[in-house]
Amino acid sequence: EAARRLRHPAIVPVLDAGEAGGVAYLAMELIAGHDLRRHVAPGGLLPAPQVLHVAACVADALAYAHAQGVLHRDIKAANVLIDPASDRVWVTDFGIARIGDASHTRTGMLLGTPECMAPEQLAGRRADHRSDLYSLGVLLFQLLCGRLPFEAAALGALLRQVVNDPAPPLHGLRPG
Repeated sequence: EAARRLRHPAIVPVLDAGEAGGVAYLAMELIAGHDLRRHVAPGGLLPAPQVLHVAACVADALAYAHAQGVLHRDIKAANVLIDPASDRVWVTDFGIARIGDASHTRTGMLLGTPECMAPEQLAGRRADHRSDLYSLGVLLFQLLCGRLPFEAAALGALLRQVVNDPAPPLHGLRPG
């Protein structure tokens, strides 16, 4: 319902939301193009100016959502669409968005993609608009150098890296 009320040129419109047979669903407008997953791996990286365009569009969409009191909470390559023919960019899948915030379900399950989450989300603390901006930074890192800034097999190890370690320098991963 939070996503349904968002009307912005860089946010995929939610046409319907509900539950059927015990399964929650979102029906969104069909968008031409593809998600950014193919562009976060070596060999598929976008030119830096195009990455900056993507960043500006996503940041604008997030600023609008945040002004409406809505947090996305799962910004990642799979949730950003691009249409190379028109150079349009959209944020999609506000499926775990919240008005205000709660970082966990009632059963305590972590919501979102841990490798893209801000430290406070990983630690189970309250997220805010800065959490979405952190995730946008992780996406930009991936788009520029083809890997995540932090990776670990266990959630605790990932949290320790995110909190204690600096991200690897981009110039060492993508010269120029």
